[in-house]
Amino acid sequence: MKKRLILIAAFLLLGIALAACNSENEEDNTEAEGNESQEAVEDTELDSEVEENEESGETEDSNENDSSGSGPFEVTEEDQLDLRVGDTGLVETSIGTYELTVESAEILGSELDGQETPLDELILLELTFHNIGDDVIIAEDIMSILRIGDNYDGSGYSNAAGAYDSVEEFTGEIQPGEERTAQFIADIITGEEYYFRQRPGAVAAGTTNEVIWTIPDEEARN
Repeated sequence: MKKRLILIAAFLLLGIALAACNSENEEDNTEAEGNESQEAVEDTELDSEVEENEESGETEDSNENDSSGSGPFEVTEEDQLDLRVGDTGLVETSIGTYELTVESAEILGSELDGQETPLDELILLELTFHNIGDDVIIAEDIMSILRIGDNYDGSGYSNAAGAYDSVEEFTGEIQPGEERTAQFIADIITGEEYYFRQRPGAVAAGTTNEVIWTIPDEEARN
């Protein structure tokens, strides 16, 4: 009888111990799940904060780029298509803004400095450049886009000063506010009129306004 009571008591104690263990395990699991859930929430909040910071950074970078002042060049000056010798044109280009005056134009014939032109004749222009912008202008750059020819719709011929010893090449810098003179010489096909202008391709590309001087052949021979 005593043995039976002892066994019953042992089983009861064992049951109580198992129940207590199960309860502790459930509390531990619940606590662990709560910790994992809290960590997941914190991770989610951290990810959201990082994303917000990244988006904010992208916006700031974008605003900095927008406020940098850089952007595509846009011509604002009007075209001048009916200028004559002695007239001053206002030329606005992506490399600077300047006033250009064609002081004189002279047909030189077919030969200069012992060299014959591959076309009909040579024409020499005396020019004055006045830098009215805020930036230094490179002389070679503005000379490189100038053309003259007998065809209004054609591209014309470029400056050939480097081929003739008696014609001074226009080089160096034109400072803001500075005025400099230059010579432009080119081979031409004889015509009734000659058109001195910026290269049509540069005009079409939007890097300069269009400024054209019309030079009658008979005027350039006087």
